[in-house]
Amino acid sequence: MRIFGYVIAVLLLGIGIVAAQETSCSLTQQATAAEAAGWCADLAVGEMCYGDAGINVLDNDGEPLDGGLAGDKIALADISQIQTLVRETAWGVALLHTQTLGSNTASSQTLAFAVLGAATLANDAPDTSTYQYAPITPAQGANVRSGPGEDYRLLTSRSQNDTVLLTGRAADGQWLRIQLADGSAGWLVATAVLVDASQLPTVTVDDPAPPLYYDDFAAFSITVDEEATSCEEGIPSGVLVQVVQPTDSAHVQLNGLSVDFDGTLFLSTNQQQLNIYVVAGEATVSDDEIVSMAVDASQSVTVSEGEEGILISEPMPYDFLILSRLPMSLLPDNTYVAADLSQFIDPAPPGEGSAIANMLATDPCRITVGPGGANLRTGPGTDYPVRGVMQQRESADVAGRAIGTDGGSWWQIAPYIWISASTTVTGGECVTVPTVPVPPPPVSPETDE
Repeated sequence: MRIFGYVIAVLLLGIGIVAAQETSCSLTQQATAAEAAGWCADLAVGEMCYGDAGINVLDNDGEPLDGGLAGDKIALADISQIQTLVRETAWGVALLHTQTLGSNTASSQTLAFAVLGAATLANDAPDTSTYQYAPITPAQGANVRSGPGEDYRLLTSRSQNDTVLLTGRAADGQWLRIQLADGSAGWLVATAVLVDASQLPTVTVDDPAPPLYYDDFAAFSITVDEEATSCEEGIPSGVLVQVVQPTDSAHVQLNGLSVDFDGTLFLSTNQQQLNIYVVAGEATVSDDEIVSMAVDASQSVTVSEGEEGILISEPMPYDFLILSRLPMSLLPDNTYVAADLSQFIDPAPPGEGSAIANMLATDPCRITVGPGGANLRTGPGTDYPVRGVMQQRESADVAGRAIGTDGGSWWQIAPYIWISASTTVTGGECVTVPTVPVPPPPVSPETDE
């Protein structure tokens, strides 16, 4: 009996130690992410910021740079690879901003990256430092022609403040070559932009269009160290990348694939496959335009190499409970991770019966809603964005509860999925549902879900 009691005590102690370690690890992640957001708040396009000191950075010759301190910044043009690390008491974070061409208009789109945990981000963009972006200045915009002169065919036009990529200049300097969204060349009169174009290469209409342009880290590769220890219930390692306030879909090259997207992606690797999660917006993943897959928010695809080439899986819902831990506040557009609500909401039962009619008082707490349904929100209060609707007689398990910002009681179905208790009918043991922390209120009422 004494031995049995000792074994139980040891087991409980072990569980307590593991739980404490897990809590400490998770707190380290959350603290590092919060500090990184502060250190790197003024990050400019073309820069990387050390979110913490434990980051390995290689220069363009593949040589390690001296370690930077949290908050230090370095030009993307000077680096070729960023590796964040997981250590015993620290968790890697690096932030960077770059730009890329719009998929449809070839206008400049800003990209924000957050490299998290044990991940490596490598720059695959070629050296095209002589190219430059420039906004269209005339109020009437500018025509884009097939050659350097008014006699050449009109291809399209650009409006005032549209950004174009200049890739060359005519010998007389009167016309400038630009890159269009499909990679072909167009020409516009030099007075359409206010730039010093003297450093652009001199080209003619007969010169072939250059390869599709990528800024530093707009063509990139990622890998994740699967062996690195991290929190079992913590933030996953990988790379977040977001199109900041998009006016067009952004075009990037990812591990050799073409990806066009207008929201936020989370990228990771495991077992020699690439995982692409669309946590906001939508994306199209292509292999040299032979295989193309459209992926919606809350879905993911895996990319692997088979005997016949690259294989892109059919889109499927991702595990929201894992991705909901991502520190979206590190990105300029602080959005929410999209959820496939069918993972948490069960359909109405057949007939006219209630989903909770036969529940016992000792069953786990479950809710359903009446006529008209009820809004699901990202937090407990009507000032949080609507995430979806729970329809009449649909049902869901309850994970937590809280007093909302409106003073009412709210049920949490899953992280960032809440419903007002006043709109629900409960079944089972709901009195002991734990109180959970309230997520930060939205930045503004216009936050887009």
